[in-house]
Amino acid sequence: MPQGKPLLIELPPNALATDVGANGFVVVGTFYGGGALYWMPTSGVESLGGTEGIAVSRDGKTIVGSALDTRGLEHAAIWGGGTDWRLLGSFTPGAQPCDTLLSRPTELAPTAESS
Repeated sequence: MPQGKPLLIELPPNALATDVGANGFVVVGTFYGGGALYWMPTSGVESLGGTEGIAVSRDGKTIVGSALDTRGLEHAAIWGGGTDWRLLGSFTPGAQPCDTLLSRPTELAPTAESS
């Protein structure tokens, strides 16, 4: 049985939580109108830019999601702080997008830690 007092995390009605890290002290998600978010008890909800937040590392320091390139194509991306995202591109060099999607993250490896 878990120890400690449960904490109710209130997100705005236009937000969807997608993952939790750092023993529940970091929540990652997406605003319904687009854009990634994170929540921490010390700061509340913060907008991260990009198009969506998908997952957070166990230590809460690495966030993956999606962001657009200059052509408007959606890429899997790693959040770099503020509203900056590092686009990861595709596994295949010169890959063609499907509609506007080039790549998309689904999760972080269970052992992922920040480097």
